[in-house]
Parts: sequence; C-alpha cells; structure tokens
Amino acid sequence: MALSTPKDVYLFAYTLAQLAATGYVLYLAFSSFSDGPSAVYAVAGDLVRLLQTLSLLEVMHAVFGLVRSNPFNTLVQISSRVYVVWFIINAVPSAATKVLRIPYLGDDAHPLLGLSYATMVIAWGFAETIRYTYYACSMLGSVPYFVKWVRYTAFYVLYPLGISSELTVCYFANPTLRSTGMFSYRMPNAWNFDFDFAFFNTYCVMLVAYVAFSPMLYTHMMSQRKKALGGAKAKKQ
Repeated sequence: MALSTPKDVYLFAYTLAQLAATGYVLYLAFSSFSDGPSAVYAVAGDLVRLLQTLSLLEVMHAVFGLVRSNPFNTLVQISSRVYVVWFIINAVPSAATKVLRIPYLGDDAHPLLGLSYATMVIAWGFAETIRYTYYACSMLGSVPYFVKWVRYTAFYVLYPLGISSELTVCYFANPTLRSTGMFSYRMPNAWNFDFDFAFFNTYCVMLVAYVAFSPMLYTHMMSQRKKALGGAKAKKQ
C-alpha cells in the first residue's frame, strides 16, 4: 500500500523502528557470545525487555483497526514473551544465566550449554527481523518472493528453538519462585483464596500453555505456510 495517510506513515515508522531495534539485539547477542552465554543477558537484557513490552502496541493497533489482525490472537502471541521477560527473567535474573548441563558429562563439560536465554533472544530476534522486513515490504507494495518464503519457512527452526528456550528459562526460575513465594497469595487471608505462582508457572504455563498448545500452533503455522506459498510448486512473484 502507498504511504498516503498518517496511519500508514505511523505503521511504517513503527515497523522500521522495531526492525532496526531487533537487528541491533541480534548484533548484541552474537557480539557478546565470545564472553560466554551469560553475557547476552548482561548486554541485551534491558533492550529485549523494552522491545517485548512495546510490542503490546500491536494489540492496540488491532483494537483500533490500524491493522486487520484479531486483537485476541495478537495478545496471545505477544503475551508469552511479555510473561517471560517480566514475570520470569525480570523477577528471577539468575534464570537467564544458569547453565543447562547434560547428565553424566560432569560439571565442567561443555560450558557453552548455558545457552537458554541466548538462544531465546536469537530465535526471537530472527523471527521479528523477518516479520518486520515482510511487513515493511508489504507496506511499500511489493514483497520479494525470497522474503515471503523466509517469512513462512523460518518457523520450522525458530519456533522449536524459541519454545524450548522459553521453557528452560521458566524451569530455571521455578526453585526461586517456590522458595520465595514470589507473586503468590497464600492462605490464610481475608479473601480465603490461595494462589501458588510456582505451581501456576509449572502446570498452567509450562505444561498446558507450552507443551499442550505448541504442537497445535506449529501445525497451524504449517497450514498458513501452505496457503501463503501454495505448496512446493508455487511460482515466484
């Protein structure tokens, strides 16, 4: 579409800003790798949290009709990342720097296995860079076939990488959430109500929201890819 209205100009400027910022996050993530995986959080953590929070604007874009997206679907897609950066990482920073070790390899084996937060940021960064590039091209009226193909293909790798990384970070936070009672509301209290956030994080978020629903979302994205690309014999634009 032509950038002929204030709405179009705003959306294009928002898209370019997010594209530049997510590209910068990827640069920070890869450039800090030489200092160890935990350096990614130290260098990029604040910016990642800011960008994921600002992405809530996209829900408002849908609510006010600036884009055609369904507001509820947009909220569901964004809320998991906002949950991770605020209720997990911001609350328990150590979850972003713990080392994921493989049993029987020893404590000193493969120190670069502590990649959970780093791989999460990288998966998010690539996914968002690809998405915003696609949006920017679409707003200008022409989407190259390669951009479209990457938009509907990269999820095969990025989605499992991102989901597994998010799950690992949530798992790392659980001991602290359980021992401190953070975000919990325990009885006795005036409302006669009990809420255990560590239980919620384990069973409602990790087991239901991630493990149960992720396969359905994955197959949905495969279906969307087929519709967008028309199968293996799709013609290039």
